[in-house]
Amino acid sequence: MKSIMLTLTLILILQAVVAQNKSPNGDIKVRVTYSDADDHSFMIDVDIKDDLANITYLSYDSIRFEKVRKDPQYQDINKRIYTYKNDNPKYNLARDTLGKIFERHRIYTRDTKKVNLKNDTTFRNLLNRILTASKDELSPDINANNKTPGVYIITTREATNFNLVIVSPTGKRSIPVDIPMANTNPILFSFIKSSLSKKPNSSAVKNILKFYSWYK
Repeated sequence: MKSIMLTLTLILILQAVVAQNKSPNGDIKVRVTYSDADDHSFMIDVDIKDDLANITYLSYDSIRFEKVRKDPQYQDINKRIYTYKNDNPKYNLARDTLGKIFERHRIYTRDTKKVNLKNDTTFRNLLNRILTASKDELSPDINANNKTPGVYIITTREATNFNLVIVSPTGKRSIPVDIPMANTNPILFSFIKSSLSKKPNSSAVKNILKFYSWYK
């Protein structure tokens, strides 16, 4: 249940912050969020305005379960949710409400970094590459290049919750992807690695790299 609620919470955060279909004032947002069944999750959010990119790092730290258990709303819904198993609308509403309750008591490590894109042309070019790339380039099928006859590589797309969201003046794109690796998704791999390298001594960044060391 804890893992399900964590994944659900990350989805709710994503929906709440990038709910708009187009960005205001021509600003651009590029965001990746990730969570898995082991309660590892992080978010990298890049807000771009003119020649300035503001990077936000968010890493899940812990949850105050004692406060969750004492939350009156949690106690009420937790008693009733399993009686809704044959009523999907009520069950889904109760599950969404539980996700919001868990979020109230969740602790994240957060940090930010500002990047001048006039000076950092490599990062600027990488962001431009993401903005102009096709869906197939941003979310490649790793089995497409698998040359081993009769072998199908099980991807992580359904086992994890890894999403890329781009909000720009032309609209919003939300793309589920497999965990970006250098050999399977070089564009997003470079974006994550480069973003994390901007503030390597950040506690949030260190927490992310503790579990995802290939982005060092």
